[in-house]
Amino acid sequence: MKINGIREISYQGKSIDVNLGVAFDDETMIRWNLVDPTVQIVYTTQGQIEMDYMELIDQGLIVHSFELSEEEIKQINEYVNEHHIEDKILKQLS
Repeated sequence: MKINGIREISYQGKSIDVNLGVAFDDETMIRWNLVDPTVQIVYTTQGQIEMDYMELIDQGLIVHSFELSEEEIKQINEYVNEHHIEDKILKQLS
């Protein structure tokens, strides 16, 4: 999986959605019939921000039964840390 950048950060009341553009190898793209995949990371904002869950979205729909591998989750977490995404969220909330 390759992360292509932040597509959107949207504030939904007590939760925040961060959408990362991603690309997978051809085999995965074909097997899951992916066209424009994104990883959606959902944070809750009760007191402090906390990552709640992440899931694969394609063309606005959840890709059911798709599970991110441990390596992919690690890669996403590293991207979040390297790009200070949680800091950006905190700045917007203050």
